Amino acid sequence: MRKSALSIIFLTIFIDLLGFGLVIPILPALVTKTFGYPEIIGGAVMALFSLMQFIFSSFWGNLSDKFGRKPILMSSSAFTALAYIIFAFTTNIWLLIFSRALAGFGSANISAATAYIADITTKENRTKSMGIIGAAFGLGFIFGPPIGGLLMNKYISLMPVGLLAAGLCLTNLFLIYFILPESLKEKGKGTRLGFIQSNIIAFKELQTPFIGRILWLNFLFVAAFSMMQVSSTLLWDDVYGISKKGIGYIFAFLGFIAVIVQGGLLGKLTRTFQEKTLVYAGWILMAIGLGFLPFLPKDNFWYPTLLLMAMIAFANACITPVFTSMISKKTDSEHQGRIMGTVQSFSALGRIIGPIIGGGLYQIMNQLPFAISGSIMMVSMLWLTGLFKKEY
Repeated sequence: MRKSALSIIFLTIFIDLLGFGLVIPILPALVTKTFGYPEIIGGAVMALFSLMQFIFSSFWGNLSDKFGRKPILMSSSAFTALAYIIFAFTTNIWLLIFSRALAGFGSANISAATAYIADITTKENRTKSMGIIGAAFGLGFIFGPPIGGLLMNKYISLMPVGLLAAGLCLTNLFLIYFILPESLKEKGKGTRLGFIQSNIIAFKELQTPFIGRILWLNFLFVAAFSMMQVSSTLLWDDVYGISKKGIGYIFAFLGFIAVIVQGGLLGKLTRTFQEKTLVYAGWILMAIGLGFLPFLPKDNFWYPTLLLMAMIAFANACITPVFTSMISKKTDSEHQGRIMGTVQSFSALGRIIGPIIGGGLYQIMNQLPFAISGSIMMVSMLWLTGLFKKEY
């Protein structure tokens, strides 16, 4: 039962991230070259998906504490399917904005999915189990960007991309309905809150010393990583002449490394090393990977780029599940949905700010987003060290 449930949750998160990954090689060029808007608008449209996750992650998480995880996962999957149907028929910037907003609203269900994992796992195995989230993220990057790039190259149309993503969401909805058991033992113990109240409570978590610092550090890490996502697609196209298909393959490689680490190695790593050691290693590798990415020679692009992307992927695979597990262990069972929603909200906040700042900095100088994001990681490591000295 537990394995089949984890498989469905894995699929839910994978489909969320596949839909996100499908549009990574498409959106920046769609906004700038097809619709004729500047790069910072492309970053803003990319960030809109995460803005909706920021607003609604705590809301979905709170509802799942009140009504159970299953109905929330089903409802959000339906909204996401509708969003990708609209995306398939997008012909202007406004339809694109609406479809990305609705997709972000539905994909805020990651808070309920994460709470589901916390419901059915012990504290000892939680970091390993949280690794399936990262593995699903990784697979989304493995399959999403190259499929999106290939479909656009072949059909020169958004329709195949959107309909494929919508079909996967509907498939997941039926699997949740027919196969997934409810994980919340006692429904109704949570408090039903609107999204404004949910976000107010989420920000109050910042007053909790340990959880608050982890949330801020996670925000900085995600923002630095997200600056790379939008800026790198522009850099590889403008400076190195890499096609959308090639860009898709690079992100697929990033996802492949993440799947290997979080889907297989993470359990062994957590048994061998302390959690703080994994975070330290990830922090350093992320700083190096981001900082050096735009300074590679044009005549020797692929091998150094893939090495740096492997470092970034390994770092992400270590930091994200460890942070999530640390916070989950500090939270009682009745409020797992709420706190996981808070975690996802702050991650989404990083994915909002990162692409906008990245796009703006890229307009000034194409190396600037990477230099700034690498510097953010190095400077924030001082805060990370202070936290672990106090708590560990």
